Amino acid sequence: MIKRDLQDGASLFILQEDHADLAAQFAAHWGNERFAKLEPYESMVFAGIYHDSDHRETEADIPSPGLTGRLGMTVSAAGRISHQAS
Repeated sequence: MIKRDLQDGASLFILQEDHADLAAQFAAHWGNERFAKLEPYESMVFAGIYHDSDHRETEADIPSPGLTGRLGMTVSAAGRISHQAS
């Protein structure tokens, strides 16, 4: 899990697999007139998708007393939860 402390005292929690999904999207869409497409393309996208999949079980076991809802949320210093726009 990635934890990012925000300026307002809240924390943003991002699952490793969500991070991996974003990496895979970057890999899948990489390449334009200035940057070459990744090669080998299929292997690079596959690696992006699965490079953090071993964290699934570990993250499912992380205790989160008092927290409800989904991950990918911010938790303020006062304990208030606000979801990030998807």
